[in-house]
Parts: sequence; structure tokens; C-alpha cells
Amino acid sequence: LPGRETEFRDSLTQTFDYAREIGAGAVHVMAGKPGDVASSVWKPLLVENLRLAAQRANGLRVLIEPLNTTDNPGYAYGTLAQANQIREAIASEAVCLMFDAYHEAMGGNDPVASWRRAPAHWMPCPPPGFAAPKTAPYSWTWVCGSPMRVAADRD
Repeated sequence: LPGRETEFRDSLTQTFDYAREIGAGAVHVMAGKPGDVASSVWKPLLVENLRLAAQRANGLRVLIEPLNTTDNPGYAYGTLAQANQIREAIASEAVCLMFDAYHEAMGGNDPVASWRRAPAHWMPCPPPGFAAPKTAPYSWTWVCGSPMRVAADRD
């Protein structure tokens, strides 16, 4: 976000060091909520910051994730398509999409159809203790059973 560039850059070394220490293969980088700042200001800064993260990743993946605008109004990107535009602008193999079926469905999209776009990290089923809102517009059973069929379709 504008005004927090130094904080972001200073945090990269520590973040990547921690990730390597625990054996993580990726780091999820949050974009934040730009508020009233024009997209012509925050988008180039976001791309610049993510390019820097990709350069410093040294073998780790940098994950970006769209968050639905129902639960996260004002977040920088609310759809897979918007996050993918950011990823493509960065033009680095290190930057990948993190895809959460819940966010995709809450945005009015079919999570399985969207998954066919081959994001880097698929969170198809809730982790232990996760409590999705009771209004989730899809069935976890349906979503969790689909990746194997989708994977076969993609080969």
C-alpha cells in the first residue's frame, strides 16, 4: 500500500527466513485495502513490491490470493481474474495464485471451473477447525470430490 513501502521491503527478509526455517515452500503476500487511493497509484506499487518479493524469494513461491468482496470489501483484488492480471504484470514464475474455493464461490463463480485455470495452490477443503459461514453458496462435499476429476480432465 502507498506509504508502507519501506515496511513491506523490510519485512521480506524476515518473512523468507522464517519460511525457510519451517520448511515452507511458499509465502502468502497480502495486498491490503487501498481505500480511496486511485488504482493508477496502488497497482503499479503492488506490482513493484511483488516483483521485489519474487526476486528475493530464492526458490520459494510468492502466493497472491483474491478475497471475495462480500467478506473483504475494498480488498485490492476480489476475483481470480483480477489477481491473475496482477500476476501476469509481474511476469515471474515465482508469483503464483492461491485459490480458495470459498472466496471464488462467494464471488459468484464455480470453484471447480475456476480451478481449471491452474492456480498454484488449491485449498479445496476446509482445514481442521475451519468454520465457513453457513451461507456458503456450494457444498464442501461437491467441491472436495471435484479436484481429482478436474486433474484428470487437465491431463
